[in-house]
Amino acid sequence: MSGIPIQDQIQSAQDQYYQEHAKHHFFKKSQKMECATKVVDQVGLNNLIEKTIYYEPGTNVLVLNYPVFKTFATNDICEEFTKYFIEMLEYGKTYYNNVELRINLDTLSITAIERYKSFIEMSMEILSEKYDDVVDACILYNAPSLLVRLLMYLPVLLENHGSILYKPN
Repeated sequence: MSGIPIQDQIQSAQDQYYQEHAKHHFFKKSQKMECATKVVDQVGLNNLIEKTIYYEPGTNVLVLNYPVFKTFATNDICEEFTKYFIEMLEYGKTYYNNVELRINLDTLSITAIERYKSFIEMSMEILSEKYDDVVDACILYNAPSLLVRLLMYLPVLLENHGSILYKPN
C-alpha cells in the first residue's frame, strides 16, 4: 500500500473496522483503541509514525501531526512512538542545534486529551528533562478554542522554559 496516501490507507482500515463493528456513539474509548489497533495492523506502525512526526525538508521544524496520531495511538505503541520522537529530537540537536516543534492540533478534543494523558505527560517529562535546551519554540496550530483559552494561562506556568505560540489557521 506504499503508493496510496496515508490518509486513504487509514480511512480504509477504519471503514473495514466499522463494517465489522457497529460504531458506538457513547462510551467509545475502548472501540477507538480497537480501531487504532486495526489501523496499525493494516498500515504498519513505522509508516504511521513517520507520517506523524517528521522534519519539514531542509529545516529544523519538527512537525507533530495529531490528526494522523489519533488514528493509531494506543498505550501499546507509546514506547515505540516515544523512541522515534527522541530520535528526531537527537537528529535536530545534532544537525540544527535546536528544534522548532510545530504541533497540528486539528480535531483535538477534551476526551482525546484524557485518552492520551499518559503519552502527553511522558512527552512533557522527556522534553523538560533532556531537551529543554533543544526545543527552541513550540507552535500549536489548528488548536480548539478551549485550548487557546487555556494557553493564555500557560506562560505563568512555563516561566523561562522557552515559548509556546498559537497560530490560528
